Amino acid sequence: MKIFADENMPLVSELFGERSELVRGPGRGLGKKDLAGVDVLLVRSVTRVNAELLEGTAVKFVGSATAGTDHVDQEYLKGAGIEFAYGPGCNANSVAEYVAAALLRLAVRDGFELAGKRVGIVGHGEVGSRVAAKCRALGMETLINDPPLKDAGIELDFVELADLQGVDILTQHVPLTFAGKYPTLNLVNRDWLRRIGKRGMMVLNTCRGGVVDEGALWEAKGKGLVGQVVLDVYEAEKSVERVSDAALKRADIATPHIAGYSYDGKVAGTLMLYEALAKRYGWPGMPRIDELDTQPKELDGPEVGAGYLEQLNWAVQQAYGIRSDHEKLQQAISREGPDRGAYFDGLRKNYPIRREFRNYRVSVERGYSPEAVVTLKELGFGG
Repeated sequence: MKIFADENMPLVSELFGERSELVRGPGRGLGKKDLAGVDVLLVRSVTRVNAELLEGTAVKFVGSATAGTDHVDQEYLKGAGIEFAYGPGCNANSVAEYVAAALLRLAVRDGFELAGKRVGIVGHGEVGSRVAAKCRALGMETLINDPPLKDAGIELDFVELADLQGVDILTQHVPLTFAGKYPTLNLVNRDWLRRIGKRGMMVLNTCRGGVVDEGALWEAKGKGLVGQVVLDVYEAEKSVERVSDAALKRADIATPHIAGYSYDGKVAGTLMLYEALAKRYGWPGMPRIDELDTQPKELDGPEVGAGYLEQLNWAVQQAYGIRSDHEKLQQAISREGPDRGAYFDGLRKNYPIRREFRNYRVSVERGYSPEAVVTLKELGFGG
């Protein structure tokens, strides 16, 4: 069996190397010539998987180590008899931690409290539900909108879009869909912002760029309807050299589609694909991987006299320095066209290892207040 795997997938050699002829390479720009004799294709979101790529190849199984699937033409795969597997929820905790890091960073930078703020969460799937839990840990009131889940009879205190009017913070966690009963393309648009928005409302988008109409967003920000903006995804991301100057210059936090890029999330996606292939080909259970059995690292304590919110931010930024990701992307402003695209892609390709909160410990002995330790544990830290 011959497997081609995206070079950015972790633990591929450890999991698949002994059971296949393994070839690794870049996922963006992948073509038919790269798939000669390949039986199994393992990708991430930068690879467009469709008839153009696979027609005439020997590929019988496609696995995407991602939670999203809009880069995969599943109808084509089904019609061609090609089995498909992916990693639903594999990076959900990573995205939720990104949102927590962004909220704390801006709250401390701009001097406002998070406790008591009303946050509208559009989409309550794997990611949205974890975001809601972290927001509640920070003392925020969560309002959940998810019409498809409501239609499915899920018992939760859902609200209508109109009921989100006046929220302090708005964050989206939905797939990008173009048709059906609830399409999400340009869900957050000019009319929507005018009807729902509260003056100075913070807007975050970590799902797909097309969910938010960026032109309408910057117009609303210019009028003061929208305050802080956090973007990890962009309308022009399929041709990343065209990511706008407005997105780079005007967003309070702008990062290169890495919210879900924790090492733990990537590993989870790879493990899910191993399980799918093991089921198909009758492989043995998951092999032991020693590097996954690590003890949590004790975090340094905050400065003497730091307040509760500053303590939370200190711990979170040690675990994940979101400011660094923002500052690195700012360097794209001086680049144009293909050079900007190559730089954007390079930030993703060469992204440093980022571990999730559970890999770090906080304690009163290190200088955190008992109240801060409780909240940090609720956010996912060890203790």
